[in-house]
Amino acid sequence: MQVQVKNNKGFTTLEVIVVLAIVGVLAAISFPRFDDWSKKREIQAELIRAITIFNNINSQVQRGLYAFVQVKIAPEVDDDGNDVITIVSRGMKANTLANYIATDTERNFIRKDDETRCLLDQNEWDDSGDTPGKPEVGKVELKELTTSPSLNKPVVVCFSKDGRWYSSSASLSDQKLNLNGKGGYCDKVDERTEAKKCEYRITWTRFGSAKLEKKMSFKNNEGKITSNWVGQ
Repeated sequence: MQVQVKNNKGFTTLEVIVVLAIVGVLAAISFPRFDDWSKKREIQAELIRAITIFNNINSQVQRGLYAFVQVKIAPEVDDDGNDVITIVSRGMKANTLANYIATDTERNFIRKDDETRCLLDQNEWDDSGDTPGKPEVGKVELKELTTSPSLNKPVVVCFSKDGRWYSSSASLSDQKLNLNGKGGYCDKVDERTEAKKCEYRITWTRFGSAKLEKKMSFKNNEGKITSNWVGQ
């Protein structure tokens, strides 16, 4: 009885080349989209961490743990030599604040909206996000975001429960911090609106209530580009 010989035929070199070419084309099409998606996720994560610093420290004021708090935004360089933005929160309890009001004439706590009362060093606060193990305060490092305009020195904003001791650096007098995504996805221009992507800001009231907004641009019926800040 004859045994049938199976026809085991492998791929030819041409077939392998065709398959590899198809895979290469698909990768070239999908990778930029995946890279944009990944960059967008990183930016969104940093924005959430940034607004959380504001909201968390304000909640500690409202519940009475701190009578006076600071949010400090500073340009720094990380261990790899990259420019980053750090945001750190600090808290002062009622008895410490009362002592400053009574004895520290240089910081002018009695003078409304005086910037000097917010310019306290780290060791002058009861709790600071620079010190690990303090869940009431915090610190974040932003690698995918930059401020607009760029910072060349730290800026601060301070809150109290009733707004009496509100104060800030002069550059934050309009009660907002502009943040832009940097690199890759955020450098692109929206073809439909001809507007740059990744423009955000954190705004707040003198009572510490903060919110995150994104700049949204679109063309109206006349073809003109208009922009609005939309809450996130």
